[in-house]
Amino acid sequence: MTASSRPLAAWLERVRRSQSSPLLSKVEALVADGVEVHDLGVGDADNIVLAPHVRDEAIAAIREEFNGYTSTAGMMPLRRAIAERVRESTGLVYDPRHVVVSVGAKHAIFNAICTLAGPGDEVLLPVPHWVSFPDQVRFAGATPVFVPTEGARGWKVRREDLERAATGRTRLLILNTPNNPTGAVYARAELEEIARFCVERDLWVLSDEIYAPFAFTAEGHTSIAALPGMRERTVVVSGASKAYGMTGWRIGYAAAPPEVASAMVTLQSHTTSNPTGVAQRAALAAFRGPQDQVAATAREYDR
Repeated sequence: MTASSRPLAAWLERVRRSQSSPLLSKVEALVADGVEVHDLGVGDADNIVLAPHVRDEAIAAIREEFNGYTSTAGMMPLRRAIAERVRESTGLVYDPRHVVVSVGAKHAIFNAICTLAGPGDEVLLPVPHWVSFPDQVRFAGATPVFVPTEGARGWKVRREDLERAATGRTRLLILNTPNNPTGAVYARAELEEIARFCVERDLWVLSDEIYAPFAFTAEGHTSIAALPGMRERTVVVSGASKAYGMTGWRIGYAAAPPEVASAMVTLQSHTTSNPTGVAQRAALAAFRGPQDQVAATAREYDR
């Protein structure tokens, strides 16, 4: 059979394969060969043990034959539990209908970027950044605009940096605090300056807060969505992976303004539909249950 001479989809010319994917494959191959590997390439801590109540809930779900579809955006008890956890940790109050549970935080970020930006748009992206941000922006047809930061300033972007990078085509700012890979944590005063810039420019913000439990500053973590004028223009993304040691369970979420959440559900309804039901049940136990292990994990990382 002769292969078609037609080119593949145009997005393949814009998007590179994630560099963490081949690294993970290489690590797996080395481990299979008996090599001891200290893997610093993927955010997966092998010293975090799944909490017993989370494990037990997953086992119970299997035994109860919890096998069917759930709502595309995740089952409502889980969305309620996430909304409550967000309220307790940030002070932000979300209707559970505006929480979208996805197949990992990476999926939530993808849904948000594809909802908020498109062809002709520019997306401000502070550097250093997580590996998938620019390629997800390119997949959406938008252009990533890299905003340099400096180690002498703690690897944090300032309002003046954003002002220099912004144009009339700027539509979205991606902010990641605590930051992967630098660990930079933005103080409330720093976020207030960035928030004023976003309000004045009428920009959307994607706030990746997956590492919020591990903010080792005296002030701790502040969500930019909690600042004046920001909740209605910000998508907050997090998940179960880092705080609960559930990286492979692939449960992330976005809390968003109503129209954005609805659009993200529309997109997800045509891609993955709901995340795995058993993983949702386990995540429900994690978000609703005792949070002792999250604090213990933070202490271990701090040590």
